[in-house]
Amino acid sequence: FASEANFFLFKVADAGLVHEGLKEHGILIRRQGGNERLENCLRVNAGTTEENDSFLDSLREILG
Repeated sequence: FASEANFFLFKVADAGLVHEGLKEHGILIRRQGGNERLENCLRVNAGTTEENDSFLDSLREILG
């Protein structure tokens, strides 16, 4: 999704699985819901370079 904010919204096949996997890695993000357009969407705030790298590394591992 296009954005000009301090967060990224992205869609995955199974938001619950990704959300729980990230939580197990110590990364807390927001699971979106309540709107059909946001089904399986997750929201992550922009962080420091280190935080962003950790998020991306964990996401890659979870998604395989």
